[in-house]
Amino acid sequence: MTLRSIGLTLGALVLLAICPFIGPGLDGDQGSFILWQLRVPRTLMGAMVGATLGLAGAVYQTLFSNPLATPSTVGTTAGAALGALVAIIVLGPTSSGLPVVAGAAFLGAV
Repeated sequence: MTLRSIGLTLGALVLLAICPFIGPGLDGDQGSFILWQLRVPRTLMGAMVGATLGLAGAVYQTLFSNPLATPSTVGTTAGAALGALVAIIVLGPTSSGLPVVAGAAFLGAV
């Protein structure tokens, strides 16, 4: 592991630790709720999504031996959009919840 990799990893971890505390001041029980029930889970979820997207990009680039390969290369993005669109049209925009649309997008991507 190079010194640059170590520095970037430590920098990302520091930002991950600081991020939930950025924003308006938190006081009392309401502040505790906002911090632990809203900010920390959203920060961790954002970090996990970013790591997953980076891993997916690396897999595509390795699989196709092409540094410019993206999910659009094989139509994954278009399939996910089609699946979500079909779910919204068939079930209606108000009756389809996020899990239904996300599931349909996943199936379309596959």
